[in-house]
Amino acid sequence: MFKNTAIIFSTMLLLIGCGGGSGGSSNGVTPSYTIGGTVSGLSSSKTVVLQNNAGDNLTVSANGSFTFATSVASGAAYAVTVLTQPSGMTCTVSNGTGTASSNVSNVGVSCQPVVAFVFASISGGNGQVYSAPIDSNGALGQAGLATSTGTTTLYTSVASPNGKFLYLSSIADGGLDHLRGFAIDSNNAALTAINAIPNSADPVYGLAIHPSGNYLYASGSTSNYSNDFVQAYQVNNQTGGLTPIGQQLPGAGQYNRAVAITPSGNLVFTIAEVNGLLTAYITSYGVGNDGALTRIGQPLAVTDGVTHICPHDVVVDSTGSYAYFVSYQSAYNNWGCINAIYGFRINADGSLSAIGSTQFASGGTDSSKLTASPTAGFIYLPDYISGNIFAFRINAATGALTPVGSQPTNVLGGPVDVAIDATGRHAYVSTNDSNSIITFSIDQTTGALTNPRTTSLPPPAGVGLYAITVAPKQ
Repeated sequence: MFKNTAIIFSTMLLLIGCGGGSGGSSNGVTPSYTIGGTVSGLSSSKTVVLQNNAGDNLTVSANGSFTFATSVASGAAYAVTVLTQPSGMTCTVSNGTGTASSNVSNVGVSCQPVVAFVFASISGGNGQVYSAPIDSNGALGQAGLATSTGTTTLYTSVASPNGKFLYLSSIADGGLDHLRGFAIDSNNAALTAINAIPNSADPVYGLAIHPSGNYLYASGSTSNYSNDFVQAYQVNNQTGGLTPIGQQLPGAGQYNRAVAITPSGNLVFTIAEVNGLLTAYITSYGVGNDGALTRIGQPLAVTDGVTHICPHDVVVDSTGSYAYFVSYQSAYNNWGCINAIYGFRINADGSLSAIGSTQFASGGTDSSKLTASPTAGFIYLPDYISGNIFAFRINAATGALTPVGSQPTNVLGGPVDVAIDATGRHAYVSTNDSNSIITFSIDQTTGALTNPRTTSLPPPAGVGLYAITVAPKQ
């Protein structure tokens, strides 16, 4: 009996000395653990390629569990990412990073169909344009590589309603390339230059596309900045090429910064300023069945004889009842311009009537881009200097604007432009001093912007990010 007890005791000592037990080391070998999780939402015949720690590629072709082939040592980090998105979809990873202390099986890869693409252009460098997919929840996927446009000063971008074409304006001095067009690949948003784009020696600031997608309108100033103009183009629905409709129509001022079109496509509006800055003009045009423009009456002068007015952008509300333009004071000049939004009622004959006092304090400086919700009565004004994004509610009966509560402030990188998706539920903000796009949810009752999410752009760094637009997926 004592002999058997001694054997059992010796065996126990041997086991303890060998370090037996889960998570420990055996004979000095560090244990390792598997990394895996679950894929959901992946459509049939689609594949997604995952990576762990920038390697160990794993192709997944069906929903369900997955496990990487290579285990991770105990105490080592793991980081699961998407290397290649499935065609027409975007997948995001949750619980994808951590330190391995046991087998990991809770990494989530959720895939959603791509419903649109966002395009953000850089004002500087080679005028790169970044693209990123938007899923059915409004979330941005991985941003794609930049496409170079070859021009240094991109100002405005607009996409065709069918998502096939992207057009950009340029205000670069000199040259004949102030209007650019690109065909959009429906799978990955790759851009291919459209050759049939007429040369424009005059700087183009504003762009607006007809709801039918058949016509494009460009506004700007003559090369010597002596007059402003608007030009209509016929859009080739197969190639995206542009054919001028008639000649440039002169405006009422010298500097034309923007053009807007009503949701029904029956009216176009332009804005202009003149030297001295004491008067701004907003002009109405009727749109013919062939897309040609006809001026309605005389341009409406906006002035009190004292205030310096510097119009920079114009929008039309979602009902086509009101038009608004923004005047702002830049931090980089001493023109003394008023920070205000001017409102106008659109009359049945297409003429405009000023709304009340017409002035609505924007609350910031360097607020040059105005965006209207396509589905509700809200407009948004990003302010580069303060980092604020101001929202206003439109009174449906009067057109008067009311500030919408406290908006997200101190957005790093200087917000400069806002694009809103077709649902009116998500806003995408370009930042001028950082290589990122900020996504907000839009409260459908108040118009407030909530739940900011930042998407970083890939190298080269997006310093100088400016215009942004959303294109529906074909």
